Amino acid sequence: MDRNARLEWAADVIEIQQLAYRYSISADSKDPETMASLFIAHAELGDYTLDYDQRVERFANAFKSSPVCILNVGNHLIDIDPDNSDRATGTVYSRCEAEWNEKWLIQQIVYFDEYHRENGKWLFAKRRHLLFYGAELGQNPMDLPRSDAMELTDGKGSMPQIWPTYSKFFKRFPEAKHF
Repeated sequence: MDRNARLEWAADVIEIQQLAYRYSISADSKDPETMASLFIAHAELGDYTLDYDQRVERFANAFKSSPVCILNVGNHLIDIDPDNSDRATGTVYSRCEAEWNEKWLIQQIVYFDEYHRENGKWLFAKRRHLLFYGAELGQNPMDLPRSDAMELTDGKGSMPQIWPTYSKFFKRFPEAKHF
């Protein structure tokens, strides 16, 4: 592969990695509209093909049951299709800590993705979410007393409610549990 081809490959890989990061931050900040915009028009999520509005609704419903979610993207292996440089596949690991129906869960997730480049922009075409495991943590950290200290400490901090989209999201669903 010549230098220009390697540079183009590297730029594509970085853009696809950013897509996975944007997905995670959208979940953490409760921004279903941005999350839904990361997909092609009719994308597959698991066993379902959903349009933009259906994705917004699906993500919003999931967010209502999980007021706090922390997704940490780890390994991300990307393979650009050698026959079509506008197609790629990926395997993404993610560790999730989330409040779910009064419980605090830890999950190790793997996503199997297909990506399409449309109008010069990489998007998800398919995303399958599978678990290595999900387990309840003994203590829900959202029940801890507040701690806004900068030094090493324990307690509940100022995230995620500092995100403007988080507050905006829960104004739409005041009956749902949140900060």
